[in-house]
Amino acid sequence: MDQPLASFAALVSQRAKAHGDETILRAKNRGIWKAVTWTQLAEQVQAIGTALLAADFGRGDVVAILLESRPEVVYADLAIMGCGAASVAIDPDDDPDRVCHLLSSSGSRLAFVENEEQLDKLLTIRDRCPALSRIVVFDMKGLRDFTDAGCVSLSVFVDSGGSADWALAVRSIDVDQPAIVQFPRNEGFGMGRTLTHGDLMHMVGAARARLPIQPNDERL
Repeated sequence: MDQPLASFAALVSQRAKAHGDETILRAKNRGIWKAVTWTQLAEQVQAIGTALLAADFGRGDVVAILLESRPEVVYADLAIMGCGAASVAIDPDDDPDRVCHLLSSSGSRLAFVENEEQLDKLLTIRDRCPALSRIVVFDMKGLRDFTDAGCVSLSVFVDSGGSADWALAVRSIDVDQPAIVQFPRNEGFGMGRTLTHGDLMHMVGAARARLPIQPNDERL
């Protein structure tokens, strides 16, 4: 009997091997829906995850995401969890004080941000977030002449990935390991709560039992 999967990252790897050419998500680009297959998803996750491993991120670390709803949110989130770190999602509309609270309370060492607007927000509070050492920017529009030792574009960050063993990192995750840190919006500046990989996989199993999605069904 196959061992139960311990993490989302392991689930993605399994699905990519079994259903590589099938569509897992779609994104609209200039008015046209573009399909992303399981193989493409796994490749994007591994590229970012390997860069995180090369930058010495792993168990015990927390990485923040300040991105609008887009496929890259999925890639970054799965990559963070796959390298063994925990992710914390921050609403791009949050004001600087709340963003500072979430970053400092979670101990985030790195933050993925959407664009110049979100980068500017982090730069104004960076000195109040002692653990934050690097910011990775997805959309560099308007930042061609910007230079900062602590900031880098996503493409440059991924190119730094080296040869870290992604498959080994994914296999090393255990169910009791922290996966995400949540800060409920209605609790102001309260403390976050941690969900483990086991918690997330339990939620996946419960959703699968309640929503019997068939192989040819579309998910929106």
